[in-house]
Parts: sequence; structure tokens; C-alpha cells
Amino acid sequence: MKPSPWRCADVYSLLAASIVISGSHSTEESLYFWTKSANIRMEEEFTATPNEAVSVNPKAVYNFAVKALDIDSVLSISDNVDAMHMQALVVLERILARGHPETSSGLRYCAVRYTTLEAYQRCIDMWKYALGESSPIPRFRFYLDDLCELGRAFWKIYKRNPASFRVVDVYDVLRWMIRYADELMSPLAARTNLRREILHWLFIHLVHLLCCLTLTDDETSTFRQLLRELIQTRLRTVDGQTLLHLAVNPGTYVEL
Repeated sequence: MKPSPWRCADVYSLLAASIVISGSHSTEESLYFWTKSANIRMEEEFTATPNEAVSVNPKAVYNFAVKALDIDSVLSISDNVDAMHMQALVVLERILARGHPETSSGLRYCAVRYTTLEAYQRCIDMWKYALGESSPIPRFRFYLDDLCELGRAFWKIYKRNPASFRVVDVYDVLRWMIRYADELMSPLAARTNLRREILHWLFIHLVHLLCCLTLTDDETSTFRQLLRELIQTRLRTVDGQTLLHLAVNPGTYVEL
């Protein structure tokens, strides 16, 4: 049976998005497929497809990008690499949904790219969106390596310009890690004892970072509440060490 025009348009859009996110093909290839998708939409005179997983309104994390439905929209991003990456994420979320593994991989890829470009706040925003409260992404898909990269991004911003540091970002990530500590520590997520210990160290580094900041009374109150919640998790390494043991033992210091 011949596929419907809207399905063909979506297939071409997904091909273009996958090419952009993979980083292994030329810009011309992705623009070619987005143009084919736009041509189909214009020929069939439709702007929405019945199988769209979700309507993606302009979001700050995507730099308020909107889906490119016509040739002019495609051409407007053709000379802007970042705009093409944001368009790819919009396409993935629109067609596959936010929690789909491909969408998750796209978010992670862009976060790493921003780290390479030293755009650390954009990197943090992207990772926070990937692990957001409303995201159905399975917790074990959020790899420990990514959490470590997120921790490095926090430190980079703090060392460069402490005044621009957003304390709420650390609170959000720390709160998420505490909430899903058991899942993150599971063999499915951590896979090895060393990786579980690295997660312990990451908790300590985030707490140390917060101790280095000048906090308001409200921020201090939130910090203390998070510390209480972290202690209540009773996390221990395979040899029985608690977070306190690791925090005071120079032998367990890890440079992020």
C-alpha cells in the first residue's frame, strides 16, 4: 500500500533530523531531505500530520525554534548550524515524542556539542530538559557519563563567573539524582562497582560546589533540605563507605 503524503513528509523530516544529530553527514544532505518534506507539504497543502506525537510549542531550550513547514523556513536555517540542530530536536520531539530514545539521544548529543563549544549554560539547560520531571525517559538511559559532564559544566561556569551561576540548576539536578538514587545505583544503570562509586563522588562534588557559593537564606534552607534527603538515602559503596566517609577521605577525591 502506498504511504500517505504526510507519512512521506515525516519520514524525510526524520531522515534530515537524524543526519544532523549524528554529525556524520553533510549539511547539504539534511537540507535536501527537509526540502523534500517541505515540498510534499506544500503540494498537498497541509501543515499538520495525523501521527504527530505532540505539538511542540516554541521552547527556550530549543531557542524557540518552530517546525519548518515550507521552503522559506528551511532556507532560513540553512546557514546556521545551531538552528539546524534545534530544528532536528523539534522534529524528533514532534514526531517521536520527548521520551523516545532517539529524542533523548538527540538532546544528549546537543548537550555534548555545547560542552565542546564551551557554551556551558546551554549544555546544562539541554541536560536538565532531558531529565526533566515531565520526561518519561527511563532513568537508566541517562548515563552516568552524562551526569559527570553536567557536573563539569557546573564547575566551569562557577570558575569563569560565579556571579552568573544559577544555583537553582544545581538544586534541580541534585534533587533529581536524590529522587532516582536507587535506580541510578542499580546494576542496570551503573553496571560496575566503580561507576556506582563515581556517582557517590558526584554527589559530594555537587554538595561541595554549593558550599563554595554565597547563598541567600532561602537558598541555604533549600540546600539543607536537600542534604537531609541525601543523607536519608543511606547510600553506601560496595565496601560499606557512606558519603561522609568519601567526603573526608583524600584517597577518594576525583577531579571533575
